[in-house]
Amino acid sequence: MQKTKVLNKKKAINLRIKLIATYTLIVIAVVLVLQWVGFSYSSMVIKKNSLMYSEMLIHNVSSAIDDTFDEIDRLTQTLLLNEELANALATIQSPGDSGYEQKLNLISEAANSILSVRKDIDRIIIGNLNGFAFTSGPNNYVPEGYNMASESWYQAFMKQNSMFLAIAPHRNNFSTYHVFSGVRKIRTYSNPQVLGVIKIDLRSSVLDEICNKNDLGENSILLFDSEQRHAYSAGTSLTPEDYREIGGHLGGDANAKTGTMELGAGQASKIVNYVRSSYTGMYAALVVPEEVLFKDLKKMHSFTNTLAVICCLAALLLLVLNSFAVTKSIRIILKGIKRLEDGNLNLRIHVNTRDEFAVIADGLNHMVRKMKVLMAQNTEMQVKKKEAEMMVLQSQINPHFLYNTLDGIRMKALINKDDDTAFMIEQLSFMLRSTTNIRQEFVPLRHELAYINSYITLQNIRFRNKFELTVDLPEDLGSMIVPKFILQPIVENAVYHGLEVKKNDRRITVDSRIQDDKVWLMVKDNGIGMEKEQLQLVYEGLRTEPEETGSNIGLRNINSRLKLYYGEEYGLMIDSIRNEGTTVTLCFPLYKSLDAI
Repeated sequence: MQKTKVLNKKKAINLRIKLIATYTLIVIAVVLVLQWVGFSYSSMVIKKNSLMYSEMLIHNVSSAIDDTFDEIDRLTQTLLLNEELANALATIQSPGDSGYEQKLNLISEAANSILSVRKDIDRIIIGNLNGFAFTSGPNNYVPEGYNMASESWYQAFMKQNSMFLAIAPHRNNFSTYHVFSGVRKIRTYSNPQVLGVIKIDLRSSVLDEICNKNDLGENSILLFDSEQRHAYSAGTSLTPEDYREIGGHLGGDANAKTGTMELGAGQASKIVNYVRSSYTGMYAALVVPEEVLFKDLKKMHSFTNTLAVICCLAALLLLVLNSFAVTKSIRIILKGIKRLEDGNLNLRIHVNTRDEFAVIADGLNHMVRKMKVLMAQNTEMQVKKKEAEMMVLQSQINPHFLYNTLDGIRMKALINKDDDTAFMIEQLSFMLRSTTNIRQEFVPLRHELAYINSYITLQNIRFRNKFELTVDLPEDLGSMIVPKFILQPIVENAVYHGLEVKKNDRRITVDSRIQDDKVWLMVKDNGIGMEKEQLQLVYEGLRTEPEETGSNIGLRNINSRLKLYYGEEYGLMIDSIRNEGTTVTLCFPLYKSLDAI
């Protein structure tokens, strides 16, 4: 007994450990999956929104720079309307020439008119093809003898058909800070010949103002010229290698006006959004370090990780407490089952919870009470069965003596050439052998059909061929196993209650229907049938106990046996129409062998 208690305790401990381990793994798995899904989704959303914002920001910066160059372009176009200025610029050479001062004043007035419009202009240089150069603006210094024709941008510009040139931020030879420039070829609308060039320089502080309208933080805005050379940067400074790498990728597709690239790997990776201006040919790029992009997300992720650990520990504590409560109920139930195994039918299992274990305990208590009742009933039934068997043995004639006697009578009838009597005795002997075999409860359907065929044969000899039996069943249905004596009482009812009062055309038909592994066996007669009230009484009789006395005891017996063997969905059904006949339908499963029952 002590060993059993130890074993039960060990089993309870094992179950407790399994519960704790299983639920812990489930909680950790769920938390990890949620963390991973949440972090991945958040990263995707943040990256997507950042790219959209970066794209919008760099487009705005590029548009603002284009607007600045466009305004410079429009300012220089005002010179094209001044015929006197064009003629003065084309003819002015040196201070000693006649009219030099007057021509110089015209050029100076044109430069001052432009300076009055934009206060952020650093220098204006107006020169002609003969090497003359006039400067104006806050920083108007140029070396003596300066000639714009010596500049590389000038030489390339004069070879082009375009009339305006945007020069990316650069540092020229006579200043220490960066400027960006707009250059226009001067001519008149009446004379398409190029007479000179005007170059307007703006300090890069103009670009600073454009780029710093938005808080860049640790991000960077870069400008590259049309040759993908780095020209300007705002925000966080990058390394020369970064500038070269970004510029190299910008030249990958000469036709691309906008795009996104990702450079580097790990925490050093950068997301670059760029746009190429179709107006100036320059590239504007916004560089966002991925580490900065996900900095807040990583802080949130660290916080959620800490919260997840706390939740897991709290869940684990609750799981441990719950597992102790669960296994306590199980130990009580196991102890009760062990007492039941030892034969104690007076036990009561008490589980003080309001859950499934309390239901199980109540079920076990109810089962024990039922077992006591059933055991008492079984004992009583065994006594009654012994008594019934004794009564059968006392009232039963020796079957072998009866068979031998009937065979002797049949042989005597054959000797006396009374064939009808001999045939009747042979059929009766067959039926008697089936009836006296009380140990066999199930038989193939063909045996039942042979039995009712013998019964109708005897009735036809008795009543001089008044009844016609037709069996219309599939051949393989004859091997189906059915309860014994389920057809003869029905056929007997058809003979005595439906057909006997008719003078002729007395037919009984047996056919079937198979569907969904169920067999419906129909026994039809064309007798006098029944009224609805009479049929209702027959149905009510089927619901009474088979051992009760009264009419239709054979039908009640068949209906009860079918339900007892197979279940409540099976049984017997009756349909009848007055003066047309009656159909009795038996429903049972399609069993092919006795082992299936």
